Amino acid sequence: MLAPAARPVECDTPLRGCLILSIFALSRAASLRKNVLVCRVENALRAFSTRHTKTSERRRREHAIMMAIKHARSEKMSMRIGLLEDDPELCAMLNEMLEAGGHTVSAYLDGSEILAAFHLEEQTAQPSPFDILLVDLILSGDIDGEQVIHQVRMRYPDLPIVIISAVSSSHLETVTKRYPGIKALRKPFKLRNLFAVIEGHHSFN
Repeated sequence: MLAPAARPVECDTPLRGCLILSIFALSRAASLRKNVLVCRVENALRAFSTRHTKTSERRRREHAIMMAIKHARSEKMSMRIGLLEDDPELCAMLNEMLEAGGHTVSAYLDGSEILAAFHLEEQTAQPSPFDILLVDLILSGDIDGEQVIHQVRMRYPDLPIVIISAVSSSHLETVTKRYPGIKALRKPFKLRNLFAVIEGHHSFN
């Protein structure tokens, strides 16, 4: 006797719909978890970057010093540089880079301090203590960079001076027109440009 034919399995439409909705919900949940994970990773990277800012700055500083050494000239080109920069960290960094480049640097944070080095109060003119002067215009003390330039120029009109400042381009242009022969580098500037201006100071006049 033949076995009765198997009845076809009927599709339970409500169950199928539930399965589709469940798969959609799982997919959406997975997508949300992925987005949350991406956000967490990005936040972690930002936090990592913040924590390692000093490390990155140190690496950039070491690279800059290596560039300074690369651009160093012979001992005949070594100069006495007067550096006026009121930001202690930047002043120390520039000092280190310039010395790595083979120059002798006297760094000052205050305008009155660097003017004292010139002994301008003496009646008899003395030789300039520096071969070139690097001056920031905006200083935290009572004497700004332009006042320093004015007083030094009165006694040493031929002393090469380079302005290193973050003031506007129009401000720099005004000052350089007021004091012909002065060069200017607007912050931030490249190290090789600083060395090019310093070591090419003979073209100022």
